Amino acid sequence: MEYVQAYVTILIILVGLWGIVWFFFRDQFRYHAKNTIRVTFFSSAALMLMYCFVYKNGLFLTFDLCNEILLSIFLWRIWKYNLPMAFFFMLTVKNFHDCVLLLCGAFFGEEYISFAGGFSPEKLVELISTIILYIILVIVLYLVIQRLIRPLMRMTVGQPLWNYLWLMPLFFYLMYRLGIYEEYGISANRLDIPVRIAVIWGLGTLVVFMVIVKMILEMQKTANLQDQLTRFEMQIAAQYNQIRQMQESVQETRRQRHDLRHYLLLLQGYAQRGELKKIESSIQEYIEENARDTQELICENPIFNSILLYYRQIGERSHITVEYDVRIDASLPFQEKDLAILLSNLLENAIEASIKLPEDERRISCQIHMVKPYVMMVQIQNRCQGMVLLEVSEKGDGHGIGLSSVRKIAEKYDGVVNCEDLGGQFRVSVLLHGKMK
Repeated sequence: MEYVQAYVTILIILVGLWGIVWFFFRDQFRYHAKNTIRVTFFSSAALMLMYCFVYKNGLFLTFDLCNEILLSIFLWRIWKYNLPMAFFFMLTVKNFHDCVLLLCGAFFGEEYISFAGGFSPEKLVELISTIILYIILVIVLYLVIQRLIRPLMRMTVGQPLWNYLWLMPLFFYLMYRLGIYEEYGISANRLDIPVRIAVIWGLGTLVVFMVIVKMILEMQKTANLQDQLTRFEMQIAAQYNQIRQMQESVQETRRQRHDLRHYLLLLQGYAQRGELKKIESSIQEYIEENARDTQELICENPIFNSILLYYRQIGERSHITVEYDVRIDASLPFQEKDLAILLSNLLENAIEASIKLPEDERRISCQIHMVKPYVMMVQIQNRCQGMVLLEVSEKGDGHGIGLSSVRKIAEKYDGVVNCEDLGGQFRVSVLLHGKMK
């Protein structure tokens, strides 16, 4: 009977936990409801086995710690966040739950209300008071998760700060068990702790947690604003390059008109002298020169064509061979400014990395394909020297330049960015999903 009660208790705790996770993070689940339910029953069975072999042997702290580790692993398996984030979430929920148990011990002398000694009005009052405390816990957890934890996870997913941020709730978790419970715990399910200490501990845990998470959120917002400013500056630079290309195109048109005038005068002279072969030869040369000019149309999209031609010219000045394989339509399901920033950043990174190499090794390959009518793939590969730095934002340090902006654009279109160091070769691939036509 004791084991049945333990299993039911564990199952209730798990259902409550997965309910909280589903309510706030249901869009981040890896599996459907059926598989999530399977994970719940499997995790409850694993915890029951641990209860039989660990908790029953008096290793209460070991059981609690293993319990949180196992729950974090199971949580990590059902949602899309990483293991440190799962551990942080589990320990945070557990810390707030510990605060409720601490208050129960301070007011009633026991963590859990038990009717083993018989029913009485005092027990009923204690039960109602405990329910009220848990309602307060649910309200506090809702506000903390909704306004702090969920925004923090969404804004910082994949960042290295989670490798050590989970240590904050772990500290409070261990302090409660190694400090408060060891000092004031009388026996199983019994606490003799002053109310003032319980209240101060609960409020202190909440305040410290909120202050630290709020500071991280503000720092992340500042970083996002800085990134938006950088993207805006890059957008202005890309527009400036387009304007400069238009000016160069106008000047080239003027030059061609001037040359055409002299060319026609030359043909007129040949005609007056009756030199038909020279006229035919000059016309043939003119046709060949214009045929070479028409080959400069790399793709039908004017924005892409302008940028690709611009960076090919830069590559030629630096003795870099730039090869293009572009298969896209004139109109694309993406904003032109985003495409300009993305392509300019990637090609500029490749050119800056290639300049550091000997001239005979300077080669850039760029492929731009429409995988589907609404899915575009951009892949750029170039030779590089030494290890590739992917998280650098200052000029001249590696491929990290502008990659943050590229990732932001990819996120905007539900895409991905994949960077590969192939040993002497660097390849970056970007996949963007636009609106279906």
